[in-house]
Amino acid sequence: MTRESTSPASWSISRLIAALEAGERDDENAPHVIKIPQFQRTVVWGEKKQGELIDSIHRGFPIGSLMLYEKSTDGEQKQYQLVDGLQRACSIWDYKRKPLTFFRLNRVGPEIQSIIEEISNLTNDDITVRDLAPVLDKWRLETKTTELSDGFDTFKLMTFLGDKFSIPMEVQSSLHEPCMRFLESVKEKLNIDSQEIPIIIYEGDSKHLPTIFERINTGSVELSKYQILAAQWVDISVRTENSEIIQAIDRKNQSLEEKGFKIDKWDESRGSAEPSLYEYLFGLGKVVAEKYPLLFSSKEPHEEESIGFALATVVRGLPISKMSEIGDKFPTELGYLNMRMFSSVCDEACSFVQDILEPFIGLKLNSRKQKLSHSVNQIISMISRCMVGMYDTESWESNDAWNSEKEILERTLRQHYLVDLVQRNWKGSGDSRLFNMTWKLTSEGDHAPSNHYLSEFDKSRYASILDNWFESQIEKSEVKRAVAPEATKIFLKYLYCDCVSFRNNITQTYEIEHLFPVSRLVAILRTSDDEGWPINCVANLCLFIDSTNRDKSSQTLLEYYNILEREGKRDLEEQLDGMLFCDLSEVSISENNQFRLSNYNIFLRERFSTMRDLVIENLELEERLSEPEVDDSEIPIEEESTYSESVSQSDILSVLIVSPTPTFFSFGFNIPTDDCGPFVDKFQLTRENLRVGIVLEINDQQFDSRIRIQFQKNRDVVQFNFLSKAKRELSRLFAQSFLDVTNGEPSSEKCRINHLGENLFRISKVEQ
Repeated sequence: MTRESTSPASWSISRLIAALEAGERDDENAPHVIKIPQFQRTVVWGEKKQGELIDSIHRGFPIGSLMLYEKSTDGEQKQYQLVDGLQRACSIWDYKRKPLTFFRLNRVGPEIQSIIEEISNLTNDDITVRDLAPVLDKWRLETKTTELSDGFDTFKLMTFLGDKFSIPMEVQSSLHEPCMRFLESVKEKLNIDSQEIPIIIYEGDSKHLPTIFERINTGSVELSKYQILAAQWVDISVRTENSEIIQAIDRKNQSLEEKGFKIDKWDESRGSAEPSLYEYLFGLGKVVAEKYPLLFSSKEPHEEESIGFALATVVRGLPISKMSEIGDKFPTELGYLNMRMFSSVCDEACSFVQDILEPFIGLKLNSRKQKLSHSVNQIISMISRCMVGMYDTESWESNDAWNSEKEILERTLRQHYLVDLVQRNWKGSGDSRLFNMTWKLTSEGDHAPSNHYLSEFDKSRYASILDNWFESQIEKSEVKRAVAPEATKIFLKYLYCDCVSFRNNITQTYEIEHLFPVSRLVAILRTSDDEGWPINCVANLCLFIDSTNRDKSSQTLLEYYNILEREGKRDLEEQLDGMLFCDLSEVSISENNQFRLSNYNIFLRERFSTMRDLVIENLELEERLSEPEVDDSEIPIEEESTYSESVSQSDILSVLIVSPTPTFFSFGFNIPTDDCGPFVDKFQLTRENLRVGIVLEINDQQFDSRIRIQFQKNRDVVQFNFLSKAKRELSRLFAQSFLDVTNGEPSSEKCRINHLGENLFRISKVEQ
């Protein structure tokens, strides 16, 4: 009988890396070799998670132990399988290959301040950490390593900064000293070779490894809901003749081996046509993602697609939290799970949903590659609902009600798709919502297919939802171009679905562009007293053929049209026929710049009304007398809520303490709900008076900003909204916090806001 034993050890990171590299190249002379067992979950940690691990190592935080199975001893060489800790081992290995990609600039704050001061002296500009941080990040990501050949060199960094900040060559040498100190500090803080990490070494029968792996990881908050299934289901097999699924599984293993990990097969007797349940659902997800590109984006070959796992769980009446029970929900045949009907129905439902949505979401817009706007669970909920409508998923017999449901779903799925994006209904994971969109609880306590996607919208209800969404856009004060949100892109696709077919878009690229060019609106904004305009509102957006958009440049369409020759005018008229949803003459800016916010808003409202009605027409909605079934939408708060707390109540207004977050530096912060009332009363905030200008005193200087209110269904939200000059000074005052939150860490400083009377507030640091 094989002896079972577990013993602790401590390995340096340099020793761990050497063993992994030896496993990669099958080094017969290395003292230690580490390979990866087949049941291990795939490499799934993203850069953020990997960065957190490396930061924990730098700080001396515990990171947990790696578990090795001592597979054999060949002479003086010991061979191991990495049973637990693949994510951590892979992250450490990636770090050793390209350490700068993980480095956090807030770890060298003082050295960065020295560079800022020198650049400010050389350029006579008021440089802040907000200006330098993205430049150093670009250098860091381009350089990757600490090798001179890759650019980790004082002279190269000095030249890089000189070019970015337009510093003359003859004075760039002044940057040599701060750049050298910066690089020395970075290199010192990057080195983790001597750091020790705990290792658990198991010796015993290999058949126990999946059980050990499962027990180690059960309940760990670091694992996704799919990753532990590789070990739980290692002995549950599916027999398949689907070559595409088999190939997807093979590509996963090949991808891991290309990353340097050697795969040890779990069961040599099991053929490629007999994958484990985990491998089968992994491969099925890959096949579905590749076959239905309008519904799913394909991930890397080694990364799990949730599609197969989620569908197999939900269509058999299980919530996602009980995914591990899938193996008990499918019939067995000669010791293998029978998944043939499930896979066939899955394909049938995916085809049905894609055919319904394709005319509305098939446009590629600004990209020659299709980009998706929906969440995976949003689409899976539609597919799973169709699957349980098509068939009784216990017996896989056809449902008699499907023919009538099918006619309804052909209309309603495209209606719900846009509404869900506009109302952000799938924000968050959506796991519980996924189950509820598929099933409903009957009065007998059983589950029956949900009616959610069978509910139709009428014209009035749909118009109300779109109007609320539009109002949230036109209320914004913007001073520059912004990337169109996903809901905006989909609205435009719905709008243009009859103007530009999916098939025509294969050979022609259409770009989202502003009818009133951003540069022209910004120029007018600079001459006005307005703090911002809704520059990127959906009603200012249009589709242009890419060549026209390039030729037009910063001109309005009317200006561009007027300079064309007769033939060019005719071509443009044909191209824009039915594409503008307004008259060409309306898209004009007077030469004396008398175009004002009021004119612009009138244009936006009138054009959106036309756009909205056309979307409703494209969806073939009807007016109904019955009450709509869908609850009223509410305008979401687009900005992230920052954490703030009321410290004391003064004679005037609350003193607020705020922990800066990324939103603090890019927008502002929300006043705590309990303290909103006095601010509303003080500044008389109403629906007719949404914004009030205030003055912020920062570092003995005064900056214009504002307080604004958003009226929500359940509560009213009062916000401090920092304008550009105030944000710039705040990034100077809280430079270390700016670096902290940029790197995804909590702010190391806190901000105090005192009301000094009238519209004046003082912002200062809270002394720690």
